[in-house]
Amino acid sequence: MLTTIQPFNHLFTIMNTNQNQKQLLDDIHANIAGDYYDDSIANNPIKKVFHHYRFKNIGEMLNKSSQNLLDIGCAGGTFTNELSKHTDAKITAIDISPQAIEYASRQYPHIDFQVHDAAEEYFPFPDNSFETVTMLETLEHVLNPVEILQDIKRVVKDDGEVIILVPSENWHFRLGWEIWTRLPGNIGGAAWDESHVQRFDGHKLRHLMEFIGYEILEERWFNLGLLVAVKARPKYPNINY
Repeated sequence: MLTTIQPFNHLFTIMNTNQNQKQLLDDIHANIAGDYYDDSIANNPIKKVFHHYRFKNIGEMLNKSSQNLLDIGCAGGTFTNELSKHTDAKITAIDISPQAIEYASRQYPHIDFQVHDAAEEYFPFPDNSFETVTMLETLEHVLNPVEILQDIKRVVKDDGEVIILVPSENWHFRLGWEIWTRLPGNIGGAAWDESHVQRFDGHKLRHLMEFIGYEILEERWFNLGLLVAVKARPKYPNINY
């Protein structure tokens, strides 16, 4: 397993990396059905509205002229497919869940879906491979966010763009999360309880990316302030490769 680097601990929370936590996260993702997001949007009006504005805002931030795009943590491909509506780029998408990738590959054959565990090994792509890299509501689920952001900086082109989306972790997000993860059935989110192992409240994601060597291009809050997205490009090369 990769070793987690922990600079600037006063700026953001990094949970202790251990095999038990990793196994818990793997089990959570293994229990999420491949069609989870497609089903949620089709059958839950609240989630449909929530994801509509999620798609809308990220679509507006996307570089429409990008030729190739990597989407990290694609789950069943719902969000990746929405990205494809905003760009003609060739899209590669990766996720830890084989069942999610199997579902996504059937549903959205125009996208290249691959199984990959970013917490265990570096991305299987050469340096400077992509003009755009997206990681949408995934960084909060990983134990090694610093290394992942560094490896994203490796695979994106020097003049490329990176878009990271995370929950804002403000007080009303945390209140909503506590309620939502205790509701039953399709309306609730019990499956995701204990899945957030990082908290990027305030400007912590921006500060972390700046520290790692990104130039921030945009920081955007939306969905009533529940989500925050940062768009950036590489500014300095990685120092630990």
